[in-house]
Amino acid sequence: MSARQRGLGQTPPESGQTQPDPGRLALIAEATKRAGLIWITVPDAAVPGGTGGAVPAGPGGAVPAGPGGAVPDRPRAVWHVWRDAAYVLTGPGEQDVPGLGDAPLVTVSVASKDTGGLLVRWAARVSRVEPGSAEWSAIIGTLLAGRLNEPENPGAPSPAERWAQTGSVYRLTPDETPETGTAGT
Repeated sequence: MSARQRGLGQTPPESGQTQPDPGRLALIAEATKRAGLIWITVPDAAVPGGTGGAVPAGPGGAVPAGPGGAVPDRPRAVWHVWRDAAYVLTGPGEQDVPGLGDAPLVTVSVASKDTGGLLVRWAARVSRVEPGSAEWSAIIGTLLAGRLNEPENPGAPSPAERWAQTGSVYRLTPDETPETGTAGT
């Protein structure tokens, strides 16, 4: 069966990767789909200037920032779209998530729109969506529709063209691996 026949997001797990149980996956999907923002925590080892997990406190107990102000293991609020996985857009003029492209696995936290309390936390396998691929074509329109306040710039490339040239779209797929135990809390 081809990826197109399985549909967007219906790819089989990679070796060593398992999906959360169906009930947990339904909770992850429903909570994440409804959330306006998700919080992504990239492991310190993947953040440029990260310390590989050892984060020494600076003066006053503050964690020192790396290059570009990146703070290791700091959750980043990002907008996304959900289509059997969370899709996140990064790049110049877009949201900044240092280390996302270098991290095989990240933690996603989803808060309630009503109370702000944590609804679900899950591990996500990170993969880049290649411009021009079938997956890119299937998701780019949804990202365009979800992008708020896109500046109009007559004569400039369309947002989709600009994202293909200078940005990155990442797919965050719920994962349950031996390294992480369960896919969240």
